[in-house]
Amino acid sequence: MTTPRDIVASAIDQAVNAINTIPDPIAREKAARDLLDDLKLIHPTTIKAARRRAVEELKGGRTLQEVGNLLGGLTRARVEQILKDK
Repeated sequence: MTTPRDIVASAIDQAVNAINTIPDPIAREKAARDLLDDLKLIHPTTIKAARRRAVEELKGGRTLQEVGNLLGGLTRARVEQILKDK
């Protein structure tokens, strides 16, 4: 089964391969920098929102501690932070 992590790794590999084909080193560096900026700035926000929605779904009638336990032992405070997109 292909996981989201596999899909992202494949996409990053494809992007890096495309960057490596750019003959001009200045343009190649700029493309690599742009990719890093995208990964650092845009995608974490999207991923955090997906995580928050999953935790909200788990919350239902559960306490924050119960949700944390379901998620492998996250603290109540960490679950609260996730729900606040922090």
